[in-house]
Order: sequence, then structure tokens, then C-alpha cells
Amino acid sequence: MHAHARPHLETHNRGKGHSSVAGAAYRLGLKLFDERTGKWHDFRRRKLGEEIVRALTVAPKDAPAWATDPGLLWNKVEAMEKRKDAQVARDYRIPIPFGLTDQQAGDLAEEMARYIAANLNVPVSMGLHRDADRDVLGAVKPNDKQGFHAHLYFPTRRLAKVGEDGESEGGQPFGAKLTLLSNKRTSAAFVESLNEKWAELANGYRASQGLPANYDHRSYERQGISRPAEPTVGRAAAAMQRKGQDTRKGSELKDARNLACLFEHVHAEAMKSQHARAVADLKREQAAKLPRLPGVSIANRLQARRVGKGFVRMGTMALRLQSIMPAPKSKADREALARSLILADHIEQVLRSLRDAQGQVCSIQATLDQATTRRLDAEFERDQGRRARSRAVRRLKTWEQEHPWRRRAAKIEGSVFAKEKAIMRADIDGQHERVQVMKTAVVQETATIEQAREQLAGAEAAVTARQTDLQQALAELEALDLSANGLLRVVPEELRDVLGGEVGQVQCGVETMQPEEPGKLERGLEM
Repeated sequence: MHAHARPHLETHNRGKGHSSVAGAAYRLGLKLFDERTGKWHDFRRRKLGEEIVRALTVAPKDAPAWATDPGLLWNKVEAMEKRKDAQVARDYRIPIPFGLTDQQAGDLAEEMARYIAANLNVPVSMGLHRDADRDVLGAVKPNDKQGFHAHLYFPTRRLAKVGEDGESEGGQPFGAKLTLLSNKRTSAAFVESLNEKWAELANGYRASQGLPANYDHRSYERQGISRPAEPTVGRAAAAMQRKGQDTRKGSELKDARNLACLFEHVHAEAMKSQHARAVADLKREQAAKLPRLPGVSIANRLQARRVGKGFVRMGTMALRLQSIMPAPKSKADREALARSLILADHIEQVLRSLRDAQGQVCSIQATLDQATTRRLDAEFERDQGRRARSRAVRRLKTWEQEHPWRRRAAKIEGSVFAKEKAIMRADIDGQHERVQVMKTAVVQETATIEQAREQLAGAEAAVTARQTDLQQALAELEALDLSANGLLRVVPEELRDVLGGEVGQVQCGVETMQPEEPGKLERGLEM
């Protein structure tokens, strides 16, 4: 497991006292004047070791020149928003992987900024900041742990489309709001694609330096990693901790980290002890010259070897089999009994493994079915949106063609015709946004389907392998004159359905799935 920070998207709201001009000045390390409030925001001076490594503003292709001028851009953003609680900007903060130079870190951040600009049709102000030399608890960071982070700051509206006459529609610099990011339901898929792009770039730049490409955009929970979340400290408490002042939140974080270190130490010692026991078992096995059986644990073979001495710990099937077998009278009988118990224990392990593999097949199949249904729904919504968008475009063209004077009058800001045209244009933009959301959803669900299909193939192969192991073990059991019917008497109740199922089939609820190349179950079960 590789622990690292992950990207975070934050929305700046005027109702919370945010100013996009001030936000851009901080992220770019500039002095900017906010025309709306009449205030200067100066962030040119930075602490030594926390300087801004690279700062620039990028824009989509064919964007107007002012879109890359921070002073003009962000004042236009502020002027566009009229509400006192308006969302003015979004800040996508990304961590930069350790091990990169200033140049490489800047190239990664700039590439990510251009990706956002192209996909959302917005200008993006990018500021690459060097991390503080002290961590959140005030401890000095080692040189190899002081990296970078980048702020990708962009408006909440798309750039307005420019007509053939070179003027933007409605005479405004920006168009409709980015409804794609307005709520969690619609934003989840796009934010996921942003995070995936970040992980792709991070691993690409790491690999180019010969470093492990082990950055993952998913949470520990989604990766199946059990790692408790650390307590949140907050900016104010972190600033006090860096100045050497202890805080309650800082103390809670220290305690959590100390507990985590203790857990890792205990876990490492347990793994070391387990390895030592395994090595000792292997040496005893070699000394005892025990027969080798695939999939049978060393400990169980040693225990079965001692059956004649009266002390043995075996699985449920082996114990039941021992209870119904006659007592051994000779060395040959004891050897035969020992091998029978080993086989019984091995068969029980295979049955349990087969049951788990079949359960995994059912789980993956359910995921595949759900993703397929979601993709069909998204494709339907996408097609509906395309038809609605086409109708809205035709309606606007008809409106303009039937009354050419309306088109000229609509250029007058505030006129009835300008408002009427703006409503039709907003309808077009809304349907276009709907189509884009559904296209993203289709791509996401297609990726989920492909991944599920790959996992399903692996799970079905595991079922086939377990069935092959079971077939081989039962063949050896028959060689010892123990029939499969006799084996059914000692199989635990929870495993009888696995043993008694039809060849090569996996039962999932009311459905039956057929693996591609199922192994054959034991001979004689139908006798």
C-alpha cells in the first residue's frame, strides 16, 4: 500500500466572503485590483521555501486574448455574477508526486490545467506552489518529502460562444453556468474522470524518472484497504502547530498517528513470527519426508502424520472421517489412514475455496448486470438529449429566419428579443450539457463493464481450477477404496451444495451461469 494525498475540488462562494480576484491573486502570486469591491489583493511576497514555482493562465483554443490575462479575466468573472451568494470559482487542488523536478512538476500541473480548459471550455489559472517545509504538526519535513501542490482555478461558467461576426452571443464574456458541477449527482462522474487523469499523469511522470508508478485516485475504502481516517486539523490549528503552539486537534492527530505506528509495528512482528513458523514447518516436513499433495497445508500434513500417536488437529471432514474409519491395526493401515485424512482435509479446503470462487462469480456478474443497465439508461438519456437539442436549434433558426429584424434587435442588450433569444440559447446549452453528462456516464459505465468482464473471466478460471483440484483429489480417494458416496457423509452441511452441484455450473440466485471451460466434478457422485 502506498499512502499519498489525493486531489480535492472546492467551490468559492461570494456568500462566504470569497472573491475570485483575491483567489486568483493568491494562487498566482500576483497583485490584482478587484473592481467590484475597489480593493487591491497583493500576494507577491511568499515565505522562503513556500514560493510559487510556476504561474500562468491557459484558455481553450480560439478564446479571446483577455481570457489569459488574470486581471481582466477575473474581474469579468466578478462582473458576470449578480447574486450575493453566487458561486464565483472552483479550485481543483492536486498534489504533485514526490521525486519530480521543478520543471517536471510545472509541466504536469500545466498539462492538467489544459485538460480542464479543453473539456469544460473555461480559462484556468494555474499556480504551482512548493509545499511548506514543516508538516501539519510543525515537524520539519525530510527533503524527499517536501514536494509541490498545484491550484487549478477556473470560473463557474463556460466562455461565451463567438459568432461569425466576431461578437460573443448576448454580448457577454461568459455563457451558461457549468451545471455539470452544480450538484453531487451530476458532478461525480466528471470529477472521477479528472481524478483518473491526475493519477495517469502522476504515474506517467513517475515512470519517466524510474520511480514506482503507484498513484491511485481511488479512496482506501474503494481499494479495499483498511486504513482509519486521520482527524482533521484545519488551517488555523495547523498554523498554530507550525509556530510551536500545541492545539487540541493537533494532539488528537498525534495520538492517532502514534496508534497507527504501534499497529504497524505489531503487524510487522506478527508477520515475522508467522514467517518463522512457516520456515520451521517446512524443515520438519522435509525431515519427516511427508508425501507432497498440491494445496495441502504443511501443518495439516504433519498433524495427519501423527495420527497413530493420538494427537492431531484436523479439519471437520478429516475428524468425521477418522470417527467412522476402523482403528488401524498395522503400520500400513496407519499410513493409509493418514493419507485419507490428508485427502479429506485437502478436499474440504478445495470445497471452501470453490464456494468462495463461485460467490465471487455471482458478485461480479451482479456488478456487470447493474453497469449494463446503467449504460443503457445513460445511452437512452443521451439520445433523448440529442433530439431535444436538435429541436431547440431548429426552433432558434426558425425564429431568426422568419423575422430577420428580430436577430438585429436581439443584439440590443436588455431588449425583449434579446431575452427571448437568450432563453432559447439557454435551452440549447442545457440540452448540450445533458448530452455531455450522459456521454461521460456512458464512458464510465463502459469502463466498468470491461473491468467486470475481465474480473469475471478470472473468477470463472478460478472456479475451473478448483474443480480440477477437486477431481484430482477424488480420484486419489477412489484409489484408497473410499467412494464419493462415503465422502458425502463427512462433508459439512454448508459445503454439500458445492459438492452436489451440476458439473461446471455456478448458481447465482435464480440464474445459472456456465463458465467457458468448466472442470469436471468427481466421478461417482451420482452413484
